[in-house]
Amino acid sequence: MAAYRNLNVPKAQPPPELMVFPYITQPVPEELESMQICYILFFLKMYKVLMKIHHFLCYKGLASPSDQTIDFQELLRVTKEENLKYPTVFMPRILSPADIDEAISTRNDTDHLNLNNIEKYWPTRIQSYATLCENVNSHETARNIDRDQNGVK
Repeated sequence: MAAYRNLNVPKAQPPPELMVFPYITQPVPEELESMQICYILFFLKMYKVLMKIHHFLCYKGLASPSDQTIDFQELLRVTKEENLKYPTVFMPRILSPADIDEAISTRNDTDHLNLNNIEKYWPTRIQSYATLCENVNSHETARNIDRDQNGVK
């Protein structure tokens, strides 16, 4: 048994597919700033965008008003699928698949704390939520998000 302990077995590296978001450490001030922006994006998602999208999907009959738990990822998935099926009818305004993909990326980076992407792309990420709100006829929320984005700059 003692002979097995002395073997130099190389540690297994994770497959490259799992290394999609390699984290590059940032200096402390930049990391704190990225975390603050991440918190702002999380706040916008939870308290401004989530219920607007849910309300819109309830109006379309794709979600239930009595849902006890509302999953933002599921709402974005349904929105993307329906928008691809009926691009000119589903939304009051035409929304490109790239806009929905941007909102999905924003949600993923925020929920998984991908600070490198948040630091690089935060202006477009905040704008993706405003675009989504604008397309579900929540103009006041879109204006509030734009105002919040200007306050962050």
